[in-house]
Amino acid sequence: MKKLILAAAVLLSSAAGAQCLQKGNFSISISGEGGYYNTSLSTVFFGLEVTAKDTAAAVFLPITAEFMLTDRFAVGLMYKSGRYLSDKDDETNQTSAFALTASYHLLVNDKNDLMGRVGFGSSLIDQQDTGTPKAELRASGPMFEIGLFYRHYFGEHFGLNFGADFNSYAYNLKSYSEEGAEIDISDLAWTLRAVGPEFTIGLCTKF
Repeated sequence: MKKLILAAAVLLSSAAGAQCLQKGNFSISISGEGGYYNTSLSTVFFGLEVTAKDTAAAVFLPITAEFMLTDRFAVGLMYKSGRYLSDKDDETNQTSAFALTASYHLLVNDKNDLMGRVGFGSSLIDQQDTGTPKAELRASGPMFEIGLFYRHYFGEHFGLNFGADFNSYAYNLKSYSEEGAEIDISDLAWTLRAVGPEFTIGLCTKF
């Protein structure tokens, strides 16, 4: 009986030490991401506020890099670019976000890594209308994310990355132009908010 207990203790100790990510490791992931949001567009013109609510979908290409401060805690950077989907033929947009991240790795063994992550940063949207008149709108503001991510490593360095997180974006109007001419927006306040889940799948590496 004592031998069995000793053998089990040795196995558990070995498993606990065989972590795919440890203090000092770097990890990088490149993924595809889709999101669905509740949106609200608030416009204030000469003191009169009008709010319109809708829904929207978006696709992103996020890139994240993390450094393990301990065997559990990591800090990193996240950058993603993409666009909101539109059914208007004469409207296009590009959006991006940059954030500082902090994560806690809940479960780490030789092949699996389950972590919770939060991120704070800024977001930007550039929307163009190619109709008549041609117009361009630029807006930016803060963003926030909190989510759960899972990585499965097939070998020493490479694996798959999956994630589900909740995101909040706020875009405040910075500039507006028509036919290449800047329009005065000093009397106009315009804010677009998008809040909702995003789902991620991609590749990851560690070293």
